[in-house]
Amino acid sequence: PINSIIGAIISQVTSIEPIISMSLLFPIVGAFSVVVLFALVKRLFNSKIALIASAILATAFCHTYFTASITKETYANPLYLILILIFIHPKITNTKKIFLFTIFSLTLALTHHVTALVLLFILTSIAIAKFIDQTKKGLPANKIDILLIAIPAIATFTYYTFYADAGMNMPFTSSEWLSIISFQLLFFTG
Repeated sequence: PINSIIGAIISQVTSIEPIISMSLLFPIVGAFSVVVLFALVKRLFNSKIALIASAILATAFCHTYFTASITKETYANPLYLILILIFIHPKITNTKKIFLFTIFSLTLALTHHVTALVLLFILTSIAIAKFIDQTKKGLPANKIDILLIAIPAIATFTYYTFYADAGMNMPFTSSEWLSIISFQLLFFTG
């Protein structure tokens, strides 16, 4: 529902019809994910690799196709990339991380339900990798990672429970959860 709400707000601010304001705003938001990916990859590697990764994303058919229109994915892409960037960035204080995670997690949960779940898997994988790395180095575990994962988990769970479940109505069985966890473990150990 956040896409429609933002479209209505932009329409009110600019006095442009909602469909026109959204058709202008959403491709700009989608293009912003290329900039966020550049910052994320630069944080992990260097500017040259970040430029290559951003160029690939900017020219990838599926990304350009979805971000050229008014879709939930257009708005969700930069949000989950921003959350990953905040999660791995060592210079952002824990207080700022918690604040930013709360805002962006709520927005992502209201934007695209599947992307919010994918984000949880990605953050959990990163947290496990960081934990293993810190354990190998004899360093204490970073407890803020658990809290940061809990924030989007609570936001997504709350969204599913009070709003999306009525429309989705796709309960996971215990065997499906076991399959999901097994694939994650297999992927992580591979």
